[in-house]
Amino acid sequence: MSRIKLLQPQEIILFNRAPLLDLEEKSHFFSLTSPFDEEFKELRDRYAKIGFILQLGYFKYAGRFYGANQFHKSDIVFVIKQLGWKDWGDKVANFQDNYSHQASYKHRLKVLALSGWSSFEEKQTEFNHRIRLLIDQQLLPRKVLWKLQEYLFNNQIESPSHDTYRRAISQTLIDSSEEISAILFKYLSDQHRGILDLFILRDKSYKKTEIASFITVIQSPKPADIK
Repeated sequence: MSRIKLLQPQEIILFNRAPLLDLEEKSHFFSLTSPFDEEFKELRDRYAKIGFILQLGYFKYAGRFYGANQFHKSDIVFVIKQLGWKDWGDKVANFQDNYSHQASYKHRLKVLALSGWSSFEEKQTEFNHRIRLLIDQQLLPRKVLWKLQEYLFNNQIESPSHDTYRRAISQTLIDSSEEISAILFKYLSDQHRGILDLFILRDKSYKKTEIASFITVIQSPKPADIK
């Protein structure tokens, strides 16, 4: 099976990028409430303080974490102003260089623990099982992605990156196809296979297959008739 495409290139960029929040959303999601405020007070480094608030805010909004290179400059500025650090206006450009991967990782673990959410690694088996259930419903891969994302958020499970979704959905489609092929090979005789082949052969490349003639549209395609 060829590599499936869940989203268009521009959609993938938006999917993996930290969410764009308006002023009201920033005020809500970048605010500290208990028990996060207690954890914040334990931090000494100012860059770590900014990073913690941003990690928490983005997670509360989207249920997933982002690399510091995905943080929006306007959000960094907002947090600095919110903290009242008037002398830190020139530090924005240095944030990514000073917010370490180690600090970011620790903050992710703290946010998950204090939020009561499960990490993606903890629930990966459940994630893969959910994919199979959705694929068995014959949903399009793109639809499977959105359903999965909704399921994870509603069940307080950390959401992964787009590439993790793509690989897992692709593999499940391959596994499902191989299982169906094995069942058909086991239970169909050569005569049965020959009959099925007749249904998918075409006399001309532009003609429909025989099996396509059995597909009937039972709903009007007119927009006014679709409810």
